[in-house]
Amino acid sequence: MREFKELLLKLGFTEEEAKSYLNLVEKADGEVVERVYEVFEVSEDEARDILASLVRKGAVFVEHNRVKAAAPRDFVYKLLENRKRELEKAFGEVDRAATELLRGLEPIYWEKRLGIKAEDLLEPLEDLKAMELRTTQIINRAMKEVRILAGRFDWYPRVREVLFAAHDRKVSIKVLLSTINDANQAIVKELKDMKAEVKKLPDEWYPIRGTLCDGKELVFLIWATKKDVKLPIYYRPSYTKNEGLISIFMDAFEKKWHESTPV
Repeated sequence: MREFKELLLKLGFTEEEAKSYLNLVEKADGEVVERVYEVFEVSEDEARDILASLVRKGAVFVEHNRVKAAAPRDFVYKLLENRKRELEKAFGEVDRAATELLRGLEPIYWEKRLGIKAEDLLEPLEDLKAMELRTTQIINRAMKEVRILAGRFDWYPRVREVLFAAHDRKVSIKVLLSTINDANQAIVKELKDMKAEVKKLPDEWYPIRGTLCDGKELVFLIWATKKDVKLPIYYRPSYTKNEGLISIFMDAFEKKWHESTPV
């Protein structure tokens, strides 16, 4: 029975629970509730806690005042699913911890070695909502050109008014989308109606999103994984006026613009 005990531990049993269940398997007729502590080989108080836990797991049941072991197929797959969810949650927490560590410690590490402060290059934005707000602000200040690199442009309604205002100021607007489908056809049509130039990327997936205004202000985001994966990851949104970072974004935008198809 030792090998079965190890397997039960992997499914989330404690040492005492695994031992108690396996002991009960040996007793086809089970044991009366009052004497189950003898089968479990623990004190009466401990037996009550173990019994309650095993019942919750579906590993044992009480019938006519007798405690009996459930057939493994009655509870093993349920425990397997529970264990998978626990591991996925634990992985998610570890993954978030790693992301936070990199986000916070990496700038400090390089500042100490290169003498460059992260805030001199980037201003981190709290979340996607903050990114949309800052994007609205820089579009509102644009006087010459707005360059937008987006996926489906689902957040268009939040910048719609400032884009129309920019159009009224004769600002050149170019929008590069990675996806054009039934869901965003109305957005594309409205952009075209305001004389914005719209193109579709040759690739369905491109990991950079951002808005550049007048070649001076940039709000951007870099995805580490695709949105359609179970736990999509993106690097924290940022705002910058750094000429080097803006040049990199502009070069990427122009290259993709020339490779893309007009809508």
